Amino acid sequence: RRVLFRDVIEVWGDGASHEQCVEHLTRDEATRRALAYYFDDAECTWRLDVEQYGASLSLAEANAVRKAYAAATPFRGSVSLTAPRETFEVCAYARCKRRAPGQPIPAPYRVFFGRLVGTAAPKR
Repeated sequence: RRVLFRDVIEVWGDGASHEQCVEHLTRDEATRRALAYYFDDAECTWRLDVEQYGASLSLAEANAVRKAYAAATPFRGSVSLTAPRETFEVCAYARCKRRAPGQPIPAPYRVFFGRLVGTAAPKR
């Protein structure tokens, strides 16, 4: 038997939608304390990846998701897309298998936000 994984994420927020996940990040006191370590460090470079399993997102769609999390993630450090000290992920699981170009983004049935702890393969 084998277990295959792509990423290991320390989950800090979850919900049935992006809005509920953002609400969890802003209201849960334990989550706010955990995130404060990264928020207050001006030297901490970071990146926010957006993954939608079950559907591909365009760059504009992924940026719209990132903007939805902007208020809940007020990092003082600078963004580094190539070599960040910390990588955070928004993972959404959709109900459809494929999405044709031009079709709307399927509503996720579960959304998670967290810090990337480990990865099995480099990002493509």
